[in-house]
Amino acid sequence: MPSYIVVPLLLFAVIGLYIVSYSLNKNTKTPEGVETLGKCSTCGSGSCSLAGTNVPEPKDNCEVDYNLNNQ
Repeated sequence: MPSYIVVPLLLFAVIGLYIVSYSLNKNTKTPEGVETLGKCSTCGSGSCSLAGTNVPEPKDNCEVDYNLNNQ
């Protein structure tokens, strides 16, 4: 087969496999007895569907107090 046919077929096969595996993974339910982590720092993936699902994110006070000497 010519390479101008093989390359697009391989590309479509890889993209199709990715889409199918992503949708199957997203639709898989968590097993019973397993807790989901609220905010994990394991992978740093922005597309993770488990991060922050059931646990509210803690609110930190990140403001800097510049008046330390004026107490």
